[in-house]
Amino acid sequence: MLLFLKNLCLTLIVPATVAVYMPLLISRGRSLTSGALLPVAATIVAIGAVTYGWCVWDFASVTTGSKP
Repeated sequence: MLLFLKNLCLTLIVPATVAVYMPLLISRGRSLTSGALLPVAATIVAIGAVTYGWCVWDFASVTTGSKP
């Protein structure tokens, strides 16, 4: 259960900081992008989110937390 909570915190804090907070700081005062690139960007973000979720799932389900 502790490993699950650690993974959950890492899953929420790190991506939120890197993928949401930092771009918001960089893009202050600029307008949002729309048009042809928006679906491409959304697809790339979706692929990254699925890949990250798969990695966290594999790590949490395979790792026992014990050291060799």
